[in-house]
Amino acid sequence: MLRFLRNILLGAVLVYVLAWGLDAIGHWLHASGHASNVPHGIGAGFIYLAYLLRMPVRLFASLAHSHALHVSATVAGYVLWGVILALMARAQTAQRARRRRASPPKDST
Repeated sequence: MLRFLRNILLGAVLVYVLAWGLDAIGHWLHASGHASNVPHGIGAGFIYLAYLLRMPVRLFASLAHSHALHVSATVAGYVLWGVILALMARAQTAQRARRRRASPPKDST
């Protein structure tokens, strides 16, 4: 259970850092003069990916009516991403265990 909670926290932090990093890289590439050999649309693509990652977070935050609720809703949005990633990690671990049990024993001759 503690590992699952840790995975939720790590997933939330990962999505937060990834969204802000994609946004920063996208704005840097999108700005004129910073990367003149990079096509203009690539920066917009990074910004759009960051927007997609933040979409559930913004949905929660839009329901808040006060600043304290807005902060709590933002944290809840990132925790939702963490839950999704933790459940994916748990399913992958279970699948790996099933494969290990189903594989025939290796012959050591």
